Amino acid sequence: MELSKKLQIPLVLTGLAKGLVPEEYEGNLGYANRAACKAADEAFAAADLVIALGSNFPFANLVYRTHKFKFVQIDADSGQFGSHHFLDYGV
Repeated sequence: MELSKKLQIPLVLTGLAKGLVPEEYEGNLGYANRAACKAADEAFAAADLVIALGSNFPFANLVYRTHKFKFVQIDADSGQFGSHHFLDYGV
């Protein structure tokens, strides 16, 4: 949430992140992927950069193929890099 506030960017969550970000947080757009919230889907439709923190973004290549965006994945386990989405940069 601090990064979201500092950069003034919204958060989109995966199902496994449920409960980690309060639903009432103004930057929380809800969930992505197969059971996506409308706001989250619309954000991905317009995004040119996606930063995934601690998620390998399951189903991304299946669901979000409509346009290209840069995908940055930040994870403690480098073995997760690019396992579900084409990776532009891994940290």
